Amino acid sequence: MNRIHHQPQAKPLISIIVPAYNVEAYIDKCLASLHSQTLQDIEVIVINDGSTDNTGAVCEAWKAKDNRLHIIHQENKGISETRNIGLAASKGHFIGFVDGDDWVEPQMFERLYNAVQNYSADIAMCGAILDEADKTIKIHDHAQKEQRLDACTALIKLLWDKYVRSYCWNKIFRASLFKDIFFPPGRIFEDYSTVYKLFAKANAVVHTGTNDYHYIQRPGSILSSLNPKKEVDFFLANYERYGFIASYKGFTRIQRKLLLIKTIKRMLRTNLKLKNLSGENEFLQEKAFMDAQLRDLFRKDYKAENYKNYKLLLNIKQYLARFGL
Repeated sequence: MNRIHHQPQAKPLISIIVPAYNVEAYIDKCLASLHSQTLQDIEVIVINDGSTDNTGAVCEAWKAKDNRLHIIHQENKGISETRNIGLAASKGHFIGFVDGDDWVEPQMFERLYNAVQNYSADIAMCGAILDEADKTIKIHDHAQKEQRLDACTALIKLLWDKYVRSYCWNKIFRASLFKDIFFPPGRIFEDYSTVYKLFAKANAVVHTGTNDYHYIQRPGSILSSLNPKKEVDFFLANYERYGFIASYKGFTRIQRKLLLIKTIKRMLRTNLKLKNLSGENEFLQEKAFMDAQLRDLFRKDYKAENYKNYKLLLNIKQYLARFGL
């Protein structure tokens, strides 16, 4: 393969941030898919997050083939801090993310960039294909055609977490949206804790109508296994979302109420998963915090006279569907 040389650009169109930790079996395909992008005015920032396998060497080999790649080697810091380091190093007008064990279709970033340009939008997204053992098992964020969503509609769909998901890796974001917004260090569900804040600042979101991102479901991954920290972090993310929804001025009263109910349902289910923690478990303090926050929310927002109505809303899915949620 010939080395690709590009004249250095002060601001490439898109900076693509690639966190990579012990992904030597996947990173070659990932970087090959970025090398082959039809949109060539990109920079690819790969952060080797303290890998103990051959990940770093594979990245350096790709850097020798393509001068758009920038490799950062660091001690292990975790996915959130790694993405934040990538953000600090990026120069692009737009920011994209690709995990080191995933890969993308050749036209993905060209389609995303054309979408934000054609619709004067701050965010563009595509569908994501969930692959396991070389088989497609699910498609997330699928749309039949290209479509533009106004800011409030897109935010509601994201917070409802059904029609638009909180992944950062099937989207591009105008770089200025990240001013004062970072991924929370040390947390799982870092996308879930962050992307809604970017949607809240955006003027519009466009879906390309194509499925271009391939997410690789690996056996034994954190998100596919039962893990107390995962549940605690998911609760915290929803607790923060609850506060955001309660104070956001762009929702109607009924939109806000339904989103709050949906969010507290997630918190209740998550709290229930940890009901059998033993006396020696390191997450007992976090569990006590979760219990206290739920009691406080019920005491403040769901007083006794409204409790029957609240229970009714929890169980009537048709009522929720009436409002497109």
